Amino acid sequence: MFQGELITDQVSPGEESLETGLFEIDEIPWDELAFPVVTHSLKLFIDNSAADAEILPVHSLTAIRHTDGRIDWEKR
Repeated sequence: MFQGELITDQVSPGEESLETGLFEIDEIPWDELAFPVVTHSLKLFIDNSAADAEILPVHSLTAIRHTDGRIDWEKR
């Protein structure tokens, strides 16, 4: 994930996406996000943004997938 500023509010999917959208934080369709890493990354971004930091920290994570389907995240 990378942070940047949009110069227009028009977005469209690219080669690796079927859909794109812009949402307010309280309108994010969490159950519709395709990949667990996107959900986890967005939640980290929201938590860090709430701290009102000018520079957001870099996170490096390892996904641990369990046989029952659960995914845990380990910070490196």
